[in-house]
Amino acid sequence: MLTLMVTSSPAHAAPPLQSYKIDPDQISVSGLSSGGYMAVQMQVAYASRIMGAGVLAAGPYLCADGNVLYATTRCLNSGVSFLPSPDYFQELTEELSDAGRIDPTADMAGDRVWLFSGGADDVVLTPVVDRLRAFYESFVDAGNVVYLRGQIPEAQHAMITDDYGKPCGFEGGAYINDCDFDAAGALLKHIYGALQPPVEAPAAHLKLFDQSVFSGTDSLAAEGFIYVPSDCESGNALCRLHVAFHGCRQNRNVLGDEYARHAGYNEWAEANDVVVLYPQTESATVNECWDWWGYTDAGVEYNYATRSGLQMAAVRALIGRVAGEPQSSYCGADSNAAHAAAGRAYTQIGWWFWTYYYASGSDYYLGALGSTSTMLKERRPGYWEPVLSCP
Repeated sequence: MLTLMVTSSPAHAAPPLQSYKIDPDQISVSGLSSGGYMAVQMQVAYASRIMGAGVLAAGPYLCADGNVLYATTRCLNSGVSFLPSPDYFQELTEELSDAGRIDPTADMAGDRVWLFSGGADDVVLTPVVDRLRAFYESFVDAGNVVYLRGQIPEAQHAMITDDYGKPCGFEGGAYINDCDFDAAGALLKHIYGALQPPVEAPAAHLKLFDQSVFSGTDSLAAEGFIYVPSDCESGNALCRLHVAFHGCRQNRNVLGDEYARHAGYNEWAEANDVVVLYPQTESATVNECWDWWGYTDAGVEYNYATRSGLQMAAVRALIGRVAGEPQSSYCGADSNAAHAAAGRAYTQIGWWFWTYYYASGSDYYLGALGSTSTMLKERRPGYWEPVLSCP
């Protein structure tokens, strides 16, 4: 998973992303490796919106502490003994919550969390996932957290499936391994409760969509995938929404639709009216990974893991479109404090404990006074910039 590849995107534009009848209380996330870290970030930052998470081979929120060296050592397979205590990550999370940069941590209490660590995984070691469990148990009701720790001794670093992919102990390839265990089904059943058995997923129900209009960063691909079950397409059902994040070296430029088609989600989705969104990174990013250490931060501490992070805001906008949320076209003047309270801006504590204000999405500096009036315009979902006037 550590090879850098740059591939140009197709010249033609994919169809626009459509909206469906989605139950707003049934939106969840999951992911493998960097996708697991991204799932954790989304679930924590948008705790009022995300009700469950399934995570394979990833560590706690802010594990990398905004440092690529930590990301590639203590949060993977070396230097694990130097991982800070669970209290450290809990305190960082509380600080971001108090600053209004992520949702209140109390919103996580009733969430459903499913965790997995393969017994033979030598990319993200089990003690890293142990720390993730401890992190969640600081915020989530203990009975809602399930952790499969080494229960498949031969499982390597991969998306674990019942009957697709390389042998269970293989490392590499598409990082999808056949371990006679359906991880996608297991995590969906824990998040959503009793489900109907999986059925055939029609190939045509997995679609490309234009992802570019939601992105304020070149780290996301121009196109993404979405699986839409029959009854969700027709509007005959109130559906759930699940966001599945691929790992490093698993995006469309590397695997085509292999991850979106064979990770195991779609058959459960078809049987249970779950729309599955597969956002995609761009190959120009580091190893096609999601940003869980700050490569999109532009110097703003921890921004990558908050509501104003470029990838975070883009995925949140994707969720809003699929769920049919009203699309904001805000443009107006208000105090910096009011912008922050509404999510149009965020704060950061700096020298001498001054509070600094930044526009969400763009990270434009707005000043150090909450009373200062600033005119902001939403250029695209989740992305605000200061302007001189509004139409």
